[in-house]
Amino acid sequence: MEAFMETNKNGNLIDIDQKGFETWKNMYEEERKTYVTQAEKVNSAYMKDVIEEEKNIIKVDDKADSATVGKFSQFYEDFKLYETSDGGEPYHSGGFKSLNTSEWSIG
Repeated sequence: MEAFMETNKNGNLIDIDQKGFETWKNMYEEERKTYVTQAEKVNSAYMKDVIEEEKNIIKVDDKADSATVGKFSQFYEDFKLYETSDGGEPYHSGGFKSLNTSEWSIG
């Protein structure tokens, strides 16, 4: 298989895939065994990692009224979302000074 990969390194991916499939189809079962065994090892290691990762996932209730909201970010602030009059994306307010100049203090 390494020789196949080397000879088709810079070719069209579809052509390489077709050639690879033809090569695989024409192999005897005994020739395929080493590749199948290697694929099973790789898949087994991958599944082991996925299962381990699933065990370590933090379960979070992401609903707004959840007791865990805000406990995972030290910079979390509760911003209110406001709808736009033109039906655009909602926006949040908070942390911004008023743009109304009558509210500004001088001095």
